[in-house]
Amino acid sequence: MSAQFRVSGSFRFRVRDLFVIIGDTVGGHVREGMLVSVPAGDEATLEAPIHSLELASKTKGGCEVGLTIKMTDDEEMATWQASLREGQIITINDSDDGSCGVG
Repeated sequence: MSAQFRVSGSFRFRVRDLFVIIGDTVGGHVREGMLVSVPAGDEATLEAPIHSLELASKTKGGCEVGLTIKMTDDEEMATWQASLREGQIITINDSDDGSCGVG
């Protein structure tokens, strides 16, 4: 199973070693343990499992979804942040091991 997710922003949450991608699901269903795939240029793809799903309040009302990814390396977080842009549609796939949670 796969899903499509429209990015509206991203940020680092260093206190909890998380990178957060904010946006909305535009197709399919997203759950913990699924793999986020982001094109990183030169035919490279960044891929990481979703640690958790969080609700993020918009300043003008409403909510968006926050996909959290566990990361401790500042350079890795910077690469992810540089590879995402507002309005970009990214793909989220089931993990290869078939798990539906983060272990």
